[in-house]
Amino acid sequence: MNSEYYTTWENYVQEHPQLEDIPEAESIQAYEEAIYRFVFQLFL
Repeated sequence: MNSEYYTTWENYVQEHPQLEDIPEAESIQAYEEAIYRFVFQLFL
């Protein structure tokens, strides 16, 4: 998905390498994606 407002976690980490040092980052990603899906469903 190409978007000005949304990017994949892998691309985001490449742009912000300091996040690789946070062990909880992977588990937080699942919650963020669930929130995005929920918000998009509200508008569709």
